[in-house]
Amino acid sequence: MIRSLLSSDFDAILEVINDAAQAYKGVIPDDRWKEPYMSAEELRKEVEAGVQFFGQMKGEHLLGVVATYEILPILNGSLAWIFSFSDQSSLIQPGLALSISDEAEFLFGAMIGLGARPKGSTPLTLDLKSEFGTYPNIYYMEFKFYF
Repeated sequence: MIRSLLSSDFDAILEVINDAAQAYKGVIPDDRWKEPYMSAEELRKEVEAGVQFFGQMKGEHLLGVVATYEILPILNGSLAWIFSFSDQSSLIQPGLALSISDEAEFLFGAMIGLGARPKGSTPLTLDLKSEFGTYPNIYYMEFKFYF
């Protein structure tokens, strides 16, 4: 079930963010990398600044997080992250929504799979390595019109 995350979920949000950041270790420049990647104080500041968090729950385990933020009254940013506990792969989905009127908006986004990529697989010897590592990176633009 996806639900708005509460202050009681603070530790789980922090854990998910820092676990997801591990996938970028070595990609994030060394002068910007730190352990933990986001401190509790930094997360508190983001919440106080208006970032809203939603999460996918499986029992008591947080499997993914969606954060949204109103950049301008007509521009919203979002970042979704889904995590596979079985193989430590992830799916990251950044996005921007630009409202051009009460009835229309442009959406810009991406879906980026992180995880071990299959190597040397054939249809007879399929070796996927990870759930989200098999996903291609997808970039998209969408126009929505309501009438």
